[in-house]
Amino acid sequence: MTDAASNRTDLIGSGSVDENNNTAPSASSALFILFVVFQLIGLVGSILILFTACISKIVRKRYWSWFSFVFSWIVSCVSYSLLAGAPINWQPEYPLCLTQAALIYTVPTLTAFSSLALVIQVLVNVRALAENRINPTAITSNNGGNMSLHRLWTFLLLAIPYLSGAGMFAMSLVIGLRDRGTVRREPGGFYCNMENPIPGKLSAALVAVIMLICVSLGITICVILRKNWNAVRSDVQVPFATVTRVLCFSAFSVVATV
Repeated sequence: MTDAASNRTDLIGSGSVDENNNTAPSASSALFILFVVFQLIGLVGSILILFTACISKIVRKRYWSWFSFVFSWIVSCVSYSLLAGAPINWQPEYPLCLTQAALIYTVPTLTAFSSLALVIQVLVNVRALAENRINPTAITSNNGGNMSLHRLWTFLLLAIPYLSGAGMFAMSLVIGLRDRGTVRREPGGFYCNMENPIPGKLSAALVAVIMLICVSLGITICVILRKNWNAVRSDVQVPFATVTRVLCFSAFSVVATV
């Protein structure tokens, strides 16, 4: 381990202010504050949306994958806000820095998979409505065999995002535990990350692939809507506004990934 790495590890472990970087530009501090504020606004907003959907009788019934999607963004906002209130040149203690670094590589995978689950849910319901084979309010009808399939689909759509996120978190955690020097908060950095490139590259690759799949499924949804416009537009169980929001999100997700 180099002297620089040793010095960084000591600073992180002590939870102290980096005296070599105590003259951080005011512009960087202002940007850091703005970054945290936006994360906290997103956190509060997502919690309010989730709370309102849970208690309101006016809000239409939501898919379970929609609740999972919103919750995944709550986790994301919390992850990026762990250093809120601290100066930009503060080096957090190793456990806190490691936890945030692992979460930073986890939340892109988590939110991407939860987005994919939501798009799949909408696709299956819109396709089912267009084909008039099953009840459009769910993936299956009340038939016993179909209900089992519905429960399996629901479980997979809810479990896969969090299982994938847990795998990414565990991998990042192991890397950080085996090499304490790779965990860092760079001078002027808004959050902790890792010098080891494996978690970042793997996370970016997974998100890129998933977002491309989301766009492909979004195009499929558009084709189905065009061919079955009257049937879908008149249905109250699969709101056209919901479908439109999912399609728009998929498109903007690709832009954000690029």
